[in-house]
Amino acid sequence: MYRWTRPQIAVPVHGELRHMTAHARLARSLQVPQAVNVENGQMLRLAPGRARIIDETPSGRIHLDGQVLISEGAGLTRMRRALSFAGMIAITLVLDGKGRVVADPAIVLEGIPEPVHDAVREAVEGAVKRYDPRRGAEEKLRETVRRAASGAADDAWGKKPVTRVEVVVV
Repeated sequence: MYRWTRPQIAVPVHGELRHMTAHARLARSLQVPQAVNVENGQMLRLAPGRARIIDETPSGRIHLDGQVLISEGAGLTRMRRALSFAGMIAITLVLDGKGRVVADPAIVLEGIPEPVHDAVREAVEGAVKRYDPRRGAEEKLRETVRRAASGAADDAWGKKPVTRVEVVVV
């Protein structure tokens, strides 16, 4: 094909680096004046003059999420997979200014089988009862309750739901 078309520039763009390097070597051996290897994200100027890399641009896998483009590394895909696989537990705790729990925990379970609900509720209530506002900080309570809920779901169901705990101070 190179002999038929006689291109001035070859830019291998598919395969692993070793494949593209071999492709560039093949192009040079068939008298293509320039063979340029580029990596993902490199911007190549083809003319005027010799082809050369002139800039970098964001690259990688992207997803169309509704009407918004998001990068694969944004974590949304992973989070959605986790939500679809094991559901979600949302817990709200209400504390007074001295750090004491002043209301029953509000627990919302989405995508979790009914038989698991009681185990999670009992674990959360137990963790809240063991909380001593004189010894623990708000963040410690949040993490203790999160672990208790997630662990109870795992013990009862074999899956760890996405678990969020919000603490409201009134």
